[in-house]
Amino acid sequence: MNTGFPSALTHSLTGPGPVGDHSGITLRSIGADVFHYTLIPLSGSAATAPDMSLARRMDLFLGETHLAALDFNAPYEGKPFSITHNGVEYEGNFFHGEIDFKPSLAWSR
Repeated sequence: MNTGFPSALTHSLTGPGPVGDHSGITLRSIGADVFHYTLIPLSGSAATAPDMSLARRMDLFLGETHLAALDFNAPYEGKPFSITHNGVEYEGNFFHGEIDFKPSLAWSR
């Protein structure tokens, strides 16, 4: 079922990786997976800018298959993302640890 979840996500990284950008996220994957997320701006005064110094790591699995590893900064934790693997999109929230996607969380474009 297409929930429309990725439509609100504004940025993407495409493997194989490692690939990264100025947003504080690095994708490591062996395939041409596409990772979608919403950028957290790094600008602002010291009082309002997010603390990007706390590194996190998320490993994404589909059963026994390791899809990707992501290094990200703490402000992303809990924010939505999606990853497209073999034409199927999986969605979740940034989490420091492992996520194993269930078939019920997937939808095809």
